[in-house]
Amino acid sequence: MSLFKAREWWQVDGRNEQEDASSLAVGSLTEENENTHQIIVGSLKGIIQVYQPTARQDASYGVDDLLVEQQLSAPVLQVACGRFLSGPQSSSAEQLVVLHPRQLTVYQLSRKQGLDTQGDSFVLSMVYQHTLARSAYSFTVGHFGGVKSKEYIAVLSLDGVLSVFEQDSHSFSRFLPGFLLPGPIEYVERNDRFVVCTSEYSLESFKYQDLATATDDKVENQNANTGRRISADWKFGIGEPIHRIQVIQSQDKDEPASILVLSKQTLTSILDTGSISWSKRFDFTPVNLTSYPSLMFDNRIISLVVTDTDTLLVYDNITLRWAAQLPYRPHSLCRGKFWDALASGMREGLVVLLGEESELSICYLGTDPTIHTPPPPDTREVNYEDTDRELAKLSGIIRQSQKTGNNNVSNKNIPQLKVETTVSSQMELCHFPSRVFELEQAVPMVQIAVKLSTTSPLTRVRVSLLATTPLHLSQETISITSLTDTETIKVFAYLYETFVVSSLEVKMVVTFLSSNGVPQSQAYTILLPLSLVVKPCPPIKDADFKVTLSTNKPAVSLLEIFPEFVLDSSMANAAGFQIYGGPSITVLSSKTSQRYRLQSENLPSLWIITQQIQSRLKQRFTDSSGKSEFECSYTSSLPLQEFYAEIDNHFAKRKQVQTCMETLAQRTAQFRAIERRLLTRFKDKTPTPLTNLDMLLEGTYKQVLGSCDQVDIINRELERSGANLSCIVRLLLLLVRLSLTISEEEVEKLESALTPIVQSCQEQGWEETTDAGLTFLLRTALAKPGRENQGATPITLDYPKEVTRLKKHVSSVVDRINKGGKIHDITVMPDSSPFVHEVTQDEAFDKEALEVVGKSVSNEKEITPVGTRFGESGERTRSARIRSARSARSTRSSRSSRPSSRASVSSEDDDIPPDGPVDLDQLDKDMPPLLPVQNYKKVIESPQEIFPNPEKSEEDIW
Repeated sequence: MSLFKAREWWQVDGRNEQEDASSLAVGSLTEENENTHQIIVGSLKGIIQVYQPTARQDASYGVDDLLVEQQLSAPVLQVACGRFLSGPQSSSAEQLVVLHPRQLTVYQLSRKQGLDTQGDSFVLSMVYQHTLARSAYSFTVGHFGGVKSKEYIAVLSLDGVLSVFEQDSHSFSRFLPGFLLPGPIEYVERNDRFVVCTSEYSLESFKYQDLATATDDKVENQNANTGRRISADWKFGIGEPIHRIQVIQSQDKDEPASILVLSKQTLTSILDTGSISWSKRFDFTPVNLTSYPSLMFDNRIISLVVTDTDTLLVYDNITLRWAAQLPYRPHSLCRGKFWDALASGMREGLVVLLGEESELSICYLGTDPTIHTPPPPDTREVNYEDTDRELAKLSGIIRQSQKTGNNNVSNKNIPQLKVETTVSSQMELCHFPSRVFELEQAVPMVQIAVKLSTTSPLTRVRVSLLATTPLHLSQETISITSLTDTETIKVFAYLYETFVVSSLEVKMVVTFLSSNGVPQSQAYTILLPLSLVVKPCPPIKDADFKVTLSTNKPAVSLLEIFPEFVLDSSMANAAGFQIYGGPSITVLSSKTSQRYRLQSENLPSLWIITQQIQSRLKQRFTDSSGKSEFECSYTSSLPLQEFYAEIDNHFAKRKQVQTCMETLAQRTAQFRAIERRLLTRFKDKTPTPLTNLDMLLEGTYKQVLGSCDQVDIINRELERSGANLSCIVRLLLLLVRLSLTISEEEVEKLESALTPIVQSCQEQGWEETTDAGLTFLLRTALAKPGRENQGATPITLDYPKEVTRLKKHVSSVVDRINKGGKIHDITVMPDSSPFVHEVTQDEAFDKEALEVVGKSVSNEKEITPVGTRFGESGERTRSARIRSARSARSTRSSRSSRPSSRASVSSEDDDIPPDGPVDLDQLDKDMPPLLPVQNYKKVIESPQEIFPNPEKSEEDIW
């Protein structure tokens, strides 16, 4: 921030006109005041305003300062002043040229005398007009061809055509070579050249005479498409996007003119011969530029550079001479001279600024510093008695906090941003694109309102929302540059795919920079209504999949459980629900018992309704104090076989995606190889036959397109299978919790291993991560007695060849939980973790007071019996001894003396001691007593084996 501020000499408040960067010009348009400039402002709404500023005491704007305001028929792209008339129509005043998208018009400002008491007025009268054949971008004016008494106009179009107009007649139009995107253009009078900015971040120079003579037609017109090839005289690379260029014309023909180029972070001075004069690299982002030659020194250029922090920097060549803070960020700026009636003199060199919101002001660089003046001190008399009482009170608070500690919440923990989320209770018809419209005539959507409130200014506020497939959001990321009060964001959620919905939760994260510049974040969960994805339908009698929930409370009518749906009175005990574009679910409420049955032809669709019934019943029987005696249980078998079938289906889809991607890679490689062959043939000077390479290229291109379509189809099928798998996993976890009555903490740990989150876009798929999590559980909390932390092989996340091992681990986890296994003690020693290959004693953390599966591990080195590596746990050694006894006549299972805290898994080569074989009988004597080993099944258990059905069938109570 600068110490000094730019002082306002005259200003006009903005009126929210949409201004363009080139819509500001300064010139003498009246004959009465030839030495005084007028300010011309043009807007994209087609409004032209001409001001004659007058200085006042308060630098305010007067009504008589506006000479004329006129509405034109087209948007104004650029304005400029010059002498565009010659002959009898010419005058001492300049004319105004206005560029429209398809027109070029020259106006004359003339005074119109008023009648009687009316004052004189000014009017813009059109002198001549040119209709452009192409859409214009910008123009430049100058004495083209060396003429001195008049100026010509050169218009650059969007497609790279330069059209030159000699006053009221069209001279010629030429295509610029290698043109891609339009850029700034200027005219150098000394050597009669045009300087154009190209899309290659470079400058190119073209002679006017070369452009004028490069034609084959006898009659020039704007639609000319032929002519001789034009080449640039010189080319200079800038290497950055170019924002502005300005030419400082030379007064002496022997001295080259200077071309000032303002790029992304550099100000460069280039001579009109194509050589560089000097360059200045900025450590900020420049916005605008205006330059003029120094009046005190030759060959020096004064540059006024505006920064993105609203600061005006004055450079003398590359030396910074002055800095001033501007009242706003100017969209355009220039210099002018105006009459000061208060001082009865001419003010030259004033800076004219045009803001982004149409603020127009004239400033000068003053020397009044912006120093903060502190308020006067409080001079009230001090009451010493009150001061002593306050001091004693504060001292007591300090002593008390030192004894008991300060439990008060710090102000730093109070969130600076208050977030309130509201989900509308009314559904609306979706107007966003959705594939559900292929099966449904109407799809609902719901509005989510996020209200952000703050008491201190916050910056870079970003709201990110994430919904589970197939739910989509109209906006997933909303950014707010600055938040000072209250802001409300509205987002719509709707169904995009015909998949089964696995979760109605929307995750929201709000990140921002506090007033101190510290980044902070807040996370929230938004629950969408069930009616967004489900609609009522008639119930079905029979179904393949059924889930029965037993409760300890009387059955509740379905009309009360689902009040948001308009259900018929006959649906109090039997109601049907259909997922939009998906399967149907029937809910039955028993009339005589306390049970609910859910049935459907599609197993994944049962999850969302089952979860809703269980949560709504629990909420219904919860009192105001938060206590609930409601219990819900599930006594049937778990759907493991269906779960395994969906795992196989999902893994098969992943393999298909991998195969399709490999095929696509091969075909694209073949396509590139054919392209290289064709390019080599085309570059050859001697024409050679293509030998059907063109036909091969076309066929390969069709194969590439077919492979891309196949990848899209398989990816969509993979997403559908992932959604079904996620629903089945969530349903399985819910049924395990209801049937085995395990705690919430155990359910969370089981869910972290058997995760219901299925990501289809990651290289590490659901199968790898789930298998690793289940293996970790089986080696730690659910391990066999005496076999904790003793994994034979490290856990990896490589792409699996099959899922048989995963299904076996799922069955083992469910079986061990059913037999009383608890998932509350997951403790792993650092050097026996299944995820660590090699961990030394120095790399492991301190084992002091560390409890591992009921055993205390100390730092003292204990002498373990010969032939062991695991201390008291000898089961591993027993199996190793048996294997070694079968493989060799002499036993090689002795172990060197090692501390018990260095337990690690060894290979069979480590079983051979350096001393040779040992006596097996002596080894049995030294062995500690073995723990009892239970026999576990090593095959995939079926649901009937885990939870056998009772022999006596239940009566039909529905």
